[in-house]
Amino acid sequence: MRTRRHRRGFTLIELLVVIAIISVLMALLLPAVQKVREAANKMLCASNLRQIGLAAHNYHGDYNKLPPGYYGPIPVNVAMNNTNGPHVGILVALLPYLEQDNVYKQLNLDLNLRRTYQAWWLDSTNFTWAQTQIKVFLCPSETHYDQTIGVGIAAHYYHDQAGPHVTAMALPNNVAGTLGQSNYAGISGSCGKGTDLFWARYEGILVNRGDYTLGQISVQDGTSNTLMFGEYLASNDPSFNQPNVKHYAGTWMGVGAAGVIAGLPNMPEPPWYCFSSRHAAVVQFCFGDCSTRGVRRGTTANIDFQINSDWGILQAMAGRKDSYVYDLARLVD
Repeated sequence: MRTRRHRRGFTLIELLVVIAIISVLMALLLPAVQKVREAANKMLCASNLRQIGLAAHNYHGDYNKLPPGYYGPIPVNVAMNNTNGPHVGILVALLPYLEQDNVYKQLNLDLNLRRTYQAWWLDSTNFTWAQTQIKVFLCPSETHYDQTIGVGIAAHYYHDQAGPHVTAMALPNNVAGTLGQSNYAGISGSCGKGTDLFWARYEGILVNRGDYTLGQISVQDGTSNTLMFGEYLASNDPSFNQPNVKHYAGTWMGVGAAGVIAGLPNMPEPPWYCFSSRHAAVVQFCFGDCSTRGVRRGTTANIDFQINSDWGILQAMAGRKDSYVYDLARLVD
């Protein structure tokens, strides 16, 4: 006669031990997985920047000049308003070179360097098409559409005898929350274009109503030494005294060129007027020769007006005609 054998199941203690072991393994593996994911995101972000830089070079090939950083006020040293626009940014001019010609053709714009007209957001056609989400303008490490207050639709950096200035406009989330966003902007130098002799030394490649050529940049500071595009979150408004809150995002329709005068602060939610990123330790930039490298955050935010300080070197990197020779290894990874 055969005797029936009963299978012995797992006891509760054994199950708990197995679950504990799996939990420990997952805890050990999760940081490694996140590190690999972030490395991939950082590479994709650098690729986005390089594509935007190449688009600017292709624009130059067609028009024998680089596109302006944005179409802001005339003259350049006045504040922006609804009538001295259109206040569209450089990314709009690059749409045909980023396989977005279908969007560009739908926009109702007059991109003339010598005239102004009403701001782009006052035109319903432009506002509708500005809601298009364009993947190459988005860093995969950044979260999107989770800003708490609104969307920045334009900004203007300039300087005069009173010093540097920046004016900006934003719309609340209930009006502009669905606008297509961007995490990249052009480099306008320290604080854009203007009339002050000191700050004019640090004027960048992509300024308001600019029409510079790659040849001009090559014979002045050199394209490999000059920043052209960078990561830009447009995140926190320090006036609210909420340093860890993401107040704003920027839309690709209005994101133009920003200044580096405030440096690259090492903060979870950096001020909206600073270049910034979600990557550890660095903000990635595309140089004038389309090489993409990370610039370390932190010490560049210590404004001291010394040309040999980290802040001063960042200003020289952003300027196209300062003629200052610096050691890239101090800041660039």
